[in-house]
Amino acid sequence: SLYDDPRADILSFLAWFCDRWIEHHTFVDIVDIDIADSVAAAAPPRPTGIRLSPRKRYLFGFSEGATLAVELVTTRRFRGAILASYGFRGRLPRLALERLRGVAVWAFHSKGDDVYDVRCSEELVESLLLENGGGGGGNDLFWMEGGDRGGMDAFGMNDIVKLTKLVPLEKEKRKNNAGTVEMKGREHIRAAIVASQSEEVYSWLLSLP
Repeated sequence: SLYDDPRADILSFLAWFCDRWIEHHTFVDIVDIDIADSVAAAAPPRPTGIRLSPRKRYLFGFSEGATLAVELVTTRRFRGAILASYGFRGRLPRLALERLRGVAVWAFHSKGDDVYDVRCSEELVESLLLENGGGGGGNDLFWMEGGDRGGMDAFGMNDIVKLTKLVPLEKEKRKNNAGTVEMKGREHIRAAIVASQSEEVYSWLLSLP
């Protein structure tokens, strides 16, 4: 994790990753794990010629990692970011908002999060919508979506900025020596699980110009 590292170190790593590693990295054929070691040794991985596109870089951040992801996208090196359970309250600095203008962001947050309140993501999205010339500051931003993964979505600026607020599942309890207690942090983690398993998320990222 880079969360506690000095900003200079974070930017240095980012420059190496974006300017050197991605530019020179290619995928290789991976030998099936069921093949015997002797066969794998006789048939080493071969280059596929498939390269990573430096123009299609995206970030996924969860919890404190989501807070760091917002800072990283201010470098303008990433086309978009998926944020799960973002944890910063309040309005971002003016310069940060200017650098985030036009950057695609989709935030996921459970209304039952007991680690970071859902208002963290709401305030971020409202700030981004206002910065991009959209609405903000009202319930008119949200609409309901049903189902087990249902929540509330805010869309603005042709879907450049999105917010999915998850409706909490029924509280789950577990037993220990002290008796029955509620499981803490489940909704906090659930936002990341829903975001990472959503086909819509990857389709949306790949659709970005």
